[in-house]
Amino acid sequence: MTSQTFDQFLHTQSKEPLRVIDTAITIDRFIKIDLTENNKDLLNFDVSSSKEWMKYITSYLKQRVSDVAFGGYLEKRNLYDRSKYFKDLENNNQRNIHLGIDLWCDENTK
Repeated sequence: MTSQTFDQFLHTQSKEPLRVIDTAITIDRFIKIDLTENNKDLLNFDVSSSKEWMKYITSYLKQRVSDVAFGGYLEKRNLYDRSKYFKDLENNNQRNIHLGIDLWCDENTK
């Protein structure tokens, strides 16, 4: 399923965005984040470090005056290369396609 097909499928489910976190956070407080190799910011920190990711995401949200960052379904991510598990697989079993939608927000967000 392509991202366009998935988007079309979602629109058949609801014309309005479906809320999965705190409904007090308005849609304009959400910001898309690109985690593909096209995002050169990912070269500026250790992507294998959870602490560095937390600093990066926190800064990303603050700079864009947003509360939630979201990452894309079917996004090609070279981040999987940091994992020994994915990196050591044979070429036909390697993974670099993101199969979910990530939401980054403050801890304890409803």
